[in-house]
Amino acid sequence: MINFGVIMAELSSGKPPFYKRKHDTTLALEICEEIKVLFEEANKEIPNISTSYEKNPDAIYTSRLFTFNNLTKPINSSLITSYLDDDEENNKDCQDSQLFDLEVSSSLQLKDE
Repeated sequence: MINFGVIMAELSSGKPPFYKRKHDTTLALEICEEIKVLFEEANKEIPNISTSYEKNPDAIYTSRLFTFNNLTKPINSSLITSYLDDDEENNKDCQDSQLFDLEVSSSLQLKDE
């Protein structure tokens, strides 16, 4: 979740977190201390939340492997369905998305100061 927050902060501001600070051990320790405080606050709100994970670590959800082979076929587009059917017959081992000129919206591009 922390990595997701870092990515979202950078996407929304156009700058990496802590860009004005020197990336050294002091910064790393301050970040870790802040995270520790957040977990302590969560423990107060939901008693024993940390220990419940420690008791049964296998009970934590893990995502399964995502492959394009286990996706359902689209049902609302005959063009896509026919393309997929033809592609399955011609090349069963490899799926090429054929995205040649993918453009990134200007609102998503990072801008200099």
